[in-house]
Amino acid sequence: MTWAHTLFHREGFRRLFAAQAISSIGDWLATFALMTLVLDISGSAAAVGVVLALRFAPATVAGALIGFVATRWGRRVILVRLDLIRAGITLLIPIVSALWWVYSWALALEVATVIAVAARDASIRDLVDDSDLPVANGMVLAATYGAIPIGAGSFAAISAVVGALPGRLSTLGIQPAFWVDAVTFLASALLIRRVGEISARPDRSRVGGGRLRLRDSWGTPLVRATLPPILAASLGIGTIFSLGVRFVRDTLGASEAQFGILVVAFGIGAAGGLALRQMGTVAGVRAVRLGVAVMGTVMVGMALTSRLPLALLLALLFGAGGALAIVSGLTVLQQELPSAARLIALGAFHVAVRVALAAGALAAGLVVDLMGATQLAGLDAVRFTLIASGAMVTASSLIVRAPQLSP
Repeated sequence: MTWAHTLFHREGFRRLFAAQAISSIGDWLATFALMTLVLDISGSAAAVGVVLALRFAPATVAGALIGFVATRWGRRVILVRLDLIRAGITLLIPIVSALWWVYSWALALEVATVIAVAARDASIRDLVDDSDLPVANGMVLAATYGAIPIGAGSFAAISAVVGALPGRLSTLGIQPAFWVDAVTFLASALLIRRVGEISARPDRSRVGGGRLRLRDSWGTPLVRATLPPILAASLGIGTIFSLGVRFVRDTLGASEAQFGILVVAFGIGAAGGLALRQMGTVAGVRAVRLGVAVMGTVMVGMALTSRLPLALLLALLFGAGGALAIVSGLTVLQQELPSAARLIALGAFHVAVRVALAAGALAAGLVVDLMGATQLAGLDAVRFTLIASGAMVTASSLIVRAPQLSP
């Protein structure tokens, strides 16, 4: 609490955090509204699944655009303009009841979001001291993903209110949810435009005014050291997302409510991992490697356990390892890279994470479906997939050699 209190004394970070928290609630609110809209249009569960895939698929498209906007707009301009663009997109989505229209704008919305997230993380470095970066990153990530239940609850509340309205107002359906989302992006833009510490001018110091490309970030030794284990960690998280409910219900014989407890354990563990990083016991790429190694080892342990209490303990460790790896990866890139390279490197970071999350989830689901009731070495499909994924994650932490970095 003391760390967070110190950060909130900084007006620039306070505004950025508030903007992220508000727009994230709207972002997840719109995600649930999109899923409902697609289901209303198509009546297909598979069509709804495409909406979730679109939260990850545009990462490569966004990657191609990050270099373009980085040499033309400063980070504050990027954040404000993308908030305004996303507000406009959310207003357009519900006006045409056709899947091609909804999918097209959902794709555009997510492309803008990936670029905005890279600009956001590149800007945190300008708002806090180096010693506070891990906590600042953890708080912003918590605001992003902690908004999921708030967004879901807001969508339910808006739907209930609209349904109870008199006359033709009750036929508005889910449109007001998109209107509220647009308002959250406008509020975010108003907050960000007053953060003077974030540069409004493009930084071309590394490229002499030339064009930045996302693939150029791979030429930086620090990026080459950081991204592979982060990729593996994201694949592991995607695997857990894909198989979590089935693991708890079918493998452990527990209930879906107990899966919710497992998710809470991930969150508590993540707070512990953030505290470990803040204490400075381990930092830099070494912290990334340690976090990833813990994640991989825990996945193997989960596959071998048959008791829920032990699975909950392992969930705590998985959350701690994941938070340590992700926050340490963000922090070391923010600390060690100059301003111009930072946005491109963090763009590569977020593109890699999103693609790996999607790939891990899809691959795990595919392997389990293909195996069906088949067992390998006495392991059912879920256990086998968890072990294979965990072994790959652990191996990735062992083969990376970190460059010499400041602590």
